[in-house]
Amino acid sequence: MTSNTECKNTTKIRHLKWKIKELEEENWENTAEIEQLKDEIKELEEEECVKTAYERNIIKPPRNKSLPFFAYGFYKPHQLAYPVIEDFVKGTPKKAKVKAKLKQINGIPVLIEEDYENYVEGYLINFKDGKEYAAYKKVGYSRNNGIYEWKVMDIDDQRANVLVSSKPELFKGDGEWYNNYDFNSPKYDEELDIGIECYDWRMDPIFKKPTKYIRKLLKNDRPTKNEEEDYEKFLDLQMFYMLLWVSIDRFLSFRYGETKKNNVIFLSEEESFKNALKKHVKEDERVFYDRKNVYSTRDLRDYELNPNKPTCSAMFFYTIRNNVVHNGKALKIEQEMLLKALKLLLNIFDDVVDATWEE
Repeated sequence: MTSNTECKNTTKIRHLKWKIKELEEENWENTAEIEQLKDEIKELEEEECVKTAYERNIIKPPRNKSLPFFAYGFYKPHQLAYPVIEDFVKGTPKKAKVKAKLKQINGIPVLIEEDYENYVEGYLINFKDGKEYAAYKKVGYSRNNGIYEWKVMDIDDQRANVLVSSKPELFKGDGEWYNNYDFNSPKYDEELDIGIECYDWRMDPIFKKPTKYIRKLLKNDRPTKNEEEDYEKFLDLQMFYMLLWVSIDRFLSFRYGETKKNNVIFLSEEESFKNALKKHVKEDERVFYDRKNVYSTRDLRDYELNPNKPTCSAMFFYTIRNNVVHNGKALKIEQEMLLKALKLLLNIFDDVVDATWEE
């Protein structure tokens, strides 16, 4: 997402607009071609808008990139985002602690640097020589500067770069909205007589409780007696499917931190997803009568559910999500497709979470 890419898009948009003007001046009879060019312009402009908004929120690398990175949340070893930076890590991360407070915003851990009585546990991570910029860019690119900012802190007699809250004033006092989330795995150091807060994504109930709840509701499913009940069941399935995606979106956001579509593609590249896909989806899987594909209501692009095509299959499930959110299903006859997709994705996501649980 560089300025060169932006420049190329801007140039292409300008070229397409000029071509439309030429065709209109020539009273070009093929209006379908003109409409197609207009749709292409709209898509490029939307893409540019998304990129601009997204790049506005990324965190630039810290000034001194030679310092180690103190990770206390997603980037700690055995936490969701550690695989994102693992290839850049030099040596073994060293466990450390800092005198501070761990708060959370909708499950996102943030460090508040004040004179608290307790400590926050994390790891000092050194990056490979020559890879520091790339590593810090990766960290910053997947986190939001509306939540975090870089700060150099002294940690265990060593200076390190730390992502701290960019708005610590929001966390003043007790019992406020931000205290409703507590995914710490606290410890107590008897020798030092101090409390130590330790973030662990496994304490977050959103990754497992919704899938259990959906399975419970599906078990209580009964045959419908009339058209009204049939349609109500269809609405329920849409709600169940979106509840499942609440968990999935949270998982992907915390693990990769990029745009939703990119996150889905990253998920499809995970071995756990590929294995789960082959385990639960048959070679000749059909989601509705003889159909293996689902079509995006935005551009009618089709995505096939195929255990040998993980990216296409991930986009298959994601496209159903988008269709439900933005347009809804056109016909309740598609209830069968939605139910099958829901059951398959429940099994696949549970397997992905279980595999990640052991990392």
